[in-house]
Amino acid sequence: MKNQEGYKDPVPGEAIRNIEEEEKQKTLEKKFGLCRGDWITQYKVINGKNMKKRTVIRYKIKIIRLYPHGYARVIKNNGKYDSFSIWEIIKRMTRGGAESV
Repeated sequence: MKNQEGYKDPVPGEAIRNIEEEEKQKTLEKKFGLCRGDWITQYKVINGKNMKKRTVIRYKIKIIRLYPHGYARVIKNNGKYDSFSIWEIIKRMTRGGAESV
C-alpha cells in the first residue's frame, strides 16, 4: 500500500511486526555487544610451503542481522553473504583478527 505521496505505507499489522522486529534486534545488539552496520576487519594468515612464504589477506565484513541463537548474518566486502557465530566474531576481534590456516 502506498500513501498519496507515493511512499510505502504499511498496514497497521505490518507496521507493528516491523516495530517488534526492530525491538528484538536492539535487545540482541545490547546482549551481544555488536550492532548492525558495524564493519569488522579480519586478517587471514596463510603460510606457504616450509613456512617460507607468508600471505596476509585482509577482508572486511559488515553485520546485517543478529539472531537470538548466537549467529550473525554478514556481508563480505566482495558482496557475498555468510553467517558466523557471534562468539567467533568476538573472539577474532579480541585477539586482533588473526587466524592461521
